[in-house]
Amino acid sequence: LSKGCKGGSHGACSDFGLLALGGQGFTKDLPTAAALFKRACDGSSAVGCSNLAYMQEFGQGVPKNAAAAALTYSKACDLDSSQCAWLGAMYQVGKAVHKDEARAIQLYQASCKGGYVVACAIVKAYLDPSQTLDPEQFKAYVSLWTDTCRSDSPRDCAGLGVLALTAGQPEQARSLYARSCKLGDEWGCLLRNLRPK
Repeated sequence: LSKGCKGGSHGACSDFGLLALGGQGFTKDLPTAAALFKRACDGSSAVGCSNLAYMQEFGQGVPKNAAAAALTYSKACDLDSSQCAWLGAMYQVGKAVHKDEARAIQLYQASCKGGYVVACAIVKAYLDPSQTLDPEQFKAYVSLWTDTCRSDSPRDCAGLGVLALTAGQPEQARSLYARSCKLGDEWGCLLRNLRPK
């Protein structure tokens, strides 16, 4: 991956950045992860932009900057509609952007249409109970986010809560939203008080 990133593969930079977050036995190095995501994003990797925006939003490896995060999420969304969900969360909360529920819904739906199972889970839980979810992707995110939520990743706890809700576990969802909220994610705080469909 390191070779691929140095050779100009922006997807490899993004993947390498994920390892620098402490994955697969690698030492956690948040500034390096952020730098790799920035390099990937500068090279038009939508996932790289999403990951960088997350780090900007929560101040991981870079200074906390919600306005910069909103711009970076917006770039990710422009590059690939599947990456629009977290810009949607910012509109839903009104974080660094004007609060706009209708825009948030559009972004969640676009992200779901683009194939992001977590966005589809948001749509299913809060907008349209008939929305279907890809079972393999669903399982993969539950597995991934169970670990990252344990490591105090606020958005991942909230996302895991949405998945728990769609799996018929409302108590677990509430507990995960509360954890996310306590860790500083306004979106988790909002979901804790939102009634599902």
